[in-house]
Amino acid sequence: MFTHEMKEKDQQIINLPRVKYESFKLILQYLYTDSVPLTYENSMDIFQLADLFQIERLKTLAENKMLNSFSIDNVALIFLEAS
Repeated sequence: MFTHEMKEKDQQIINLPRVKYESFKLILQYLYTDSVPLTYENSMDIFQLADLFQIERLKTLAENKMLNSFSIDNVALIFLEAS
């Protein structure tokens, strides 16, 4: 992105409009520490960002958290979020 001929190469600020600040902080935490506090509440956001930024191990961790969090109460919500 910053080394190829893309518009972001010459910009001082890169806007990520669909990225929540708290989720981005968790991504940075993971990149620096190789750990992140995944919860049912943040695992979908983290999964989507890990996919966007191509962080495969974090994507797998978030996916496993979601799979282990399935319950009769939240499965429909998870399905809607995934669509």
